[in-house]
Amino acid sequence: MLWHFVDGSVNLLAMTGNTTTDRGIAVVDVETTGLYNTDRIVEIAVVCTDHWGRIVDEYETLIDPDRDVGPSEIHGVTASMVSAAPRFEEVAETIADLVDGRVFAAHNASFDARFVRNEFNRIGVDFDPGQPLCTLNATGARLNIACEDFGIELREHHRALHDARATALLLSACGALTSPSSASAVTGTIPPGRSRTLCRPNGAKPASASELMRVVSRVRYPSERPAILTYLDALDWALNDHVIDAVESAALQRVATELGISSLERDRAHERYLDAVIEAVERDSIVTADEHQMMTAIARCLGIQPDLPAFIGLPMAVEPRAGWTVCFTGSGAVSRDELHRVAERSGLVPASSVTKRLDLLVAADPHSASGKAKKARAYGIPMLSMDDFVRMVNG
Repeated sequence: MLWHFVDGSVNLLAMTGNTTTDRGIAVVDVETTGLYNTDRIVEIAVVCTDHWGRIVDEYETLIDPDRDVGPSEIHGVTASMVSAAPRFEEVAETIADLVDGRVFAAHNASFDARFVRNEFNRIGVDFDPGQPLCTLNATGARLNIACEDFGIELREHHRALHDARATALLLSACGALTSPSSASAVTGTIPPGRSRTLCRPNGAKPASASELMRVVSRVRYPSERPAILTYLDALDWALNDHVIDAVESAALQRVATELGISSLERDRAHERYLDAVIEAVERDSIVTADEHQMMTAIARCLGIQPDLPAFIGLPMAVEPRAGWTVCFTGSGAVSRDELHRVAERSGLVPASSVTKRLDLLVAADPHSASGKAKKARAYGIPMLSMDDFVRMVNG
């Protein structure tokens, strides 16, 4: 790599020829304020691997975006977290050193590469991602689902370093390492920075997911075409608040145009997206009021008038009575043995299975898709969460 010092700044010139790939692979993940070109990075991680996928270096930092942090309910980054974080120009030299001459890789590489390029462009530096490796294109699934498919642990999804680590492992597991690729290049004069970092605090409480994110995290994208996959990933962001305003609509249209997606293909993608959301909602045999409202809002945003499933609420939760039989499903903060003791002290009769004669099912999560929960819903048996059960019987 060639470094030129001009007026106290560093000019990074990319190497040319086949030697550019000798540095291996830079797996990048960014968390952002949104999905448009006016949005900014709030967290970045780079996991460097050799050509066999073995991790050789890692880097992460929060970034002060000089604006609102955007959807904290998705990425978990709050304004207080970035208040003392470096701006991109302060870490640009370090990031350039990590990605220049390496093959750029990411889950939805076009998204991450676009944001890295935009940040470099804002400080007058050019970033060419070359021909990246993309695990979204290779698997056709969201990162959490792809990791489940290949048995890869994904801790704290939407924390940049954890997503980048998982993507690095996924590259090998899904065979993406064998895809055609070429190295990225950074050129231009990089302002001198302090190269400081500020990482997200360990143990920070994850932000609560929106109703849409809770549902779509289980949805497999209804396409294998890379352009459609990238567009649907952008659509997830726009629909997070169940509203697509005029600015978002225009931006999504630009994304579709840049990806070469026709109006007919886009309409069809919208229909299949909604169908996939409906399928995910119905998977647990429950359609809550919030889920029904969400599906209605999505359909309205996409200009679709489908036959939505009817509202099917949770079986009525009632206060347990002495003499009732009660069954438990799922694992919670209270052990099963303790739950049985609590039930017996309250005059309830613990049962090991769900039958039509059961009076109450207590579930760690009332949305559970366990066999016991499905039977209880089919038989119309009341359900309580474990927390509510313990609170009621201990009264």
